[in-house]
Amino acid sequence: MGSYEHLFNKKTYEDEECIHFYQVQSNNTFQSIFTLDDRYITVPEAEPYLIPESIFNRMICIGKAYRLHYLSLFSLYENYELNPTQIQSVIKELEFLMEIVNDILIEQYVIPLLKLLDGCILGSKKQSLWILGV
Repeated sequence: MGSYEHLFNKKTYEDEECIHFYQVQSNNTFQSIFTLDDRYITVPEAEPYLIPESIFNRMICIGKAYRLHYLSLFSLYENYELNPTQIQSVIKELEFLMEIVNDILIEQYVIPLLKLLDGCILGSKKQSLWILGV
């Protein structure tokens, strides 16, 4: 790989802003946080799953290249709330992504994200997924 080897090293992305993923249940407790653009938002108190913006952007670009519905629509700078039906579609798109892409770094972030998404649709209570951009 030579001069591109750093692109597959997690340390390259340690200082980046991250996309936050929250599994939201009806019984969650919430907190207000102050964002970088000087506004307050309400989020679950649970720790989010984080993906550096460059890695999530890589996933979005691949989604656009293959015209995948959700991955191509996501933006780094927007917030989303997905219902279980939408989450199921995102799972299928991420599984497809894992099949076609040979990128160890994407794999390291997608596998835990898939576990989080599975938790959203397998629970007995109605759950959603919140995605908070940078």
